[in-house]
Parts: sequence; C-alpha cells; structure tokens
Amino acid sequence: MNQLKAFVGHSFTEDDDAVVRAFLEFFDKVKKMNIGFSWEHAKDAEPNELAEKVLRLIEDKNLFIGICTNKEAAILPDKLRKCRLKKKIFKAEANNFYSKTSDWIIQEIGLAIGRRMDLILLVEKGIRPPGGLQGNIEYITFERKAPEKSFCKILDMIQSLFPKAKPTSATETEIRVLSEEKTEIKEQTEEMLEPKADWDIKRYKLALMRMIKNDNEEGAQRINNAYQF
Repeated sequence: MNQLKAFVGHSFTEDDDAVVRAFLEFFDKVKKMNIGFSWEHAKDAEPNELAEKVLRLIEDKNLFIGICTNKEAAILPDKLRKCRLKKKIFKAEANNFYSKTSDWIIQEIGLAIGRRMDLILLVEKGIRPPGGLQGNIEYITFERKAPEKSFCKILDMIQSLFPKAKPTSATETEIRVLSEEKTEIKEQTEEMLEPKADWDIKRYKLALMRMIKNDNEEGAQRINNAYQF
C-alpha cells in the first residue's frame, strides 16, 4: 500500500471521552499534514453492530492504533481468599490487583496482528500492557490528564512506519526531509517558525509538524491560514 491507513480502536465510555477525543483530534491534525496518513474509527453502537462495523472498517487498513485506557481491575486466582463467614465472597490484598484495558480492545489488537497490520499501542500509565502475542511489541505510554505529552512520540512512530508502507516517491521525499531536518527544527524558536513570504511547501510542512508537536493550535492554524495544504 502507498499510504498509512489506520484504524483507531478505543473505548466508548463517558469517562474516557475526553482523553479519546484528544487523540482523535491529534490524528486529524496529522492527517492534514498531507504526509500520507489517514484514519477511521467505529462509533458507539450495539455490540453486534459494532463488531460488524469494525470488521468492515478494518478491511483496507494497514495500521492499527489502539488507545488502551484503564477499564478493569484484575487479579490472579491464587491471590483470592474465601471469606470465613461468607464462602461466596472472595477477598484479596489491594496490591495484588492490577489495572488493564478492556477485553474488546485486546480482541481488536489480536485481529490486527492476525491481519499482519502494523501496530501503535497507546497505553495509559499504570495499566498492564496487553500481553499474549503482542507482548513483545513496543508501546507508548500516556497520562490521562495530559495525553498531549505523548504526541511527539506518536508522530515519530507514524513517520517511522512509512518505509514499511511503501510510500509514493513524493511522500518518501517529504519523510526523508522531515527526518534530516528534525534536529535543526527542534532548536528553532516559535518566532522563527512564523510563516514567511519566501517559504516553499516543504518549509510550511516542517513548521506545521513542529507546531503540532508543541500542541500549539494557534501556531498550526496560522500556518494553515498562510498556506492551505
């Protein structure tokens, strides 16, 4: 495939809405960079409808992005003890419990592995990384209250996957330029990234990438207004 076409798996519960929305808005910004990245996700639905929707949407994708939020507390069976007076009630020490993401997300990860898709797993800090087949796959941790701190690593990982995705020559050139000039851009001040009349499209895209990494929405908007990609 010539581009990265991602399916994003995530929770639909109200308590996760803010953090999930932050990531989805970031993916929209990356898509607008026109580097060959696009994404889709399933919207909330009944379990049967959702399963069918996921299978349909994932069909033509080559990248799975899993947002693994803290959804459940789990414990090993041998850490449980029956209460003396109430045999149907079990108890355990608090430190024997561990947090994990939902089984639904884990199933989606397994589906992506079975389809030989590239993976980007975003794992909330403090939860156990999904195990099994994907246990040896790298993941990016994020903080629920500050997901934007992980955006730079996500963008780097997306960029690193383009050689695997066999990008078009134009996209390949852009990615190579982004990589070569990344160190130089990192040292530039935001003032130096203000749009100039003599900028070419390459310079606009480099500046936009920097603004996104800094989560500078106003700066990104100024660049978009100055040059419509």
